[in-house]
Amino acid sequence: MTSNRSYNLTARALLLSCLTALAAVPEVNAADILVGPARNIKTLAAGVATARSGDRILLDAGTYTDDVANVAVPVTIEGQGAGAVLRVTQPIANRKGILVVDATTTVRNVTFQGAYVTDNDGGNGAGIRMQRGDLIVDNCTFIENQNGMLVNPISGATITVQNSRFVGNGSGSGYTHAIYVNEVAQFTVKNGTFDGTVVGHSIKSRALKTTIANTVIDDGVAGTSSYGIDLPNGGVAVLDGVQITQGPNTQNPAMVAYGAEGNLKPANSLTIANSTFINKLISPSAVAINNFTTTVLAVLIEDTFQGNAVTLKGPGGGSTAAQGPVVRQASVFSTAQATSQSHLRFYNSGSTTGTVKVTLFDGATGSSLAVWQSGDIAPNAAPQISIATIEAAARQPFARPAYYAVGIQPNFSGSFQHVLYRPADGTLTNLTACDTGIGSSGAKLANAHSSLLSSDWPSSIVVYNTGLAVSAVTLGIFDARDGTRLGTYTSPVLQPGGQASLSVDSIEAGANIKPTTGMSHYTMRVEGAFTGVLQQLVSNERVGVVTDMTAVCALGGS
Repeated sequence: MTSNRSYNLTARALLLSCLTALAAVPEVNAADILVGPARNIKTLAAGVATARSGDRILLDAGTYTDDVANVAVPVTIEGQGAGAVLRVTQPIANRKGILVVDATTTVRNVTFQGAYVTDNDGGNGAGIRMQRGDLIVDNCTFIENQNGMLVNPISGATITVQNSRFVGNGSGSGYTHAIYVNEVAQFTVKNGTFDGTVVGHSIKSRALKTTIANTVIDDGVAGTSSYGIDLPNGGVAVLDGVQITQGPNTQNPAMVAYGAEGNLKPANSLTIANSTFINKLISPSAVAINNFTTTVLAVLIEDTFQGNAVTLKGPGGGSTAAQGPVVRQASVFSTAQATSQSHLRFYNSGSTTGTVKVTLFDGATGSSLAVWQSGDIAPNAAPQISIATIEAAARQPFARPAYYAVGIQPNFSGSFQHVLYRPADGTLTNLTACDTGIGSSGAKLANAHSSLLSSDWPSSIVVYNTGLAVSAVTLGIFDARDGTRLGTYTSPVLQPGGQASLSVDSIEAGANIKPTTGMSHYTMRVEGAFTGVLQQLVSNERVGVVTDMTAVCALGGS
């Protein structure tokens, strides 16, 4: 017989178990919190105080004066319409910033203006003061703050600032900056502009990894900034597509400083590519890049230097050795031709991860219009990039001509294709025709269509045995997006001089591959002994036309 005490203990344990389980259930009812002068919640501070994890705080367009807030749970703060302006007219009471962040946060379409605290409180008020978590700042503006952004040391954190503008930030003390990021795991700035920073640095980063891309830093005529970019403790740094103009009134003669304070990170490298340095300081000490270290080699790739300044002080130098020869392709359709869409494909058939740089030239004048740098392309990957994506990489707006000439410079071995898609009739055409001549990879194929595209553009792979013996062929099959091996397929036995046309659907079935959403293309390569070639044919079902998609241009001397 069970005692009452035993029963009560069992019931209590069950109740505690249920309560624990309920406590572990994540918050799923994220909400939109509407804030504005005509709303029930009228201030950002009140909206943040109301927020729960995952909520979005939507600020009506307009100016919010002396409205400061502390974020304690993960949220998104987003200005609506023309954007919200958070403007300070008196010393910030929290002695830190307009927005003090203690949890992972995204801030979008908000202007931070005039943040300041008294000298007794440190004189370093910030538009955003980041203290914990990760941060994304998108399409924001920072105007005349003591610090535009100030980020505390946060182990493992990722800080991303994109499509944002910094104007006239800095108190003049030399200890405040447009952006100052202490040690985090990764700090990224992309598509940014920095104008007229006052005495301090436009960007100062102690991050383990710093990436600055497609960003303009301009001191202007009256600007008094110090370094355009300061990386005082080194780290892994990549500057790509950066333009820095050093004005005549700068407080420091160097545009980029690396390792100026020593105490280098565990991993250190400095790569500056596709960047422009313009010096307007009349001084023999003017320098574009000052590498204070003695052990880290600065690698400069395809950079431009204007004005009387030393290009590089310290170890390192220009290098294009890592890049392969340029392959040139004409008659690439721009987005000005809405009826035809050009796509470029880059197949890495080598054994190491690489990248590719693409330059768009005006087909009529030959002038350079845009430079696009890929991300990492893994072995056996073959990403397809639209011309619209490459156009968007331009640092300055330009009038799109009807056609581009394109320069393609990889640092891997592989192949390239130019494919044209016409939405009106649904046709795909291989327009590959480069200055090095076209050919085929023989034992390798890029961008074979998966069965996800079979309704409109089914692919078939023709396998041709050119050897003197009966043979089958084994194909390794990889996801073209990232090079992940998906499986292998072995063909039927082929007679000498014989061939077989294999639908991609049948290859998937034989390799037990079921493509998931987004897995539209495969790369394939012959594995093992086989003498012969591969050919890819695509049927344009809407018009009943078959297109040979095999032709490629070799990249990297392959």
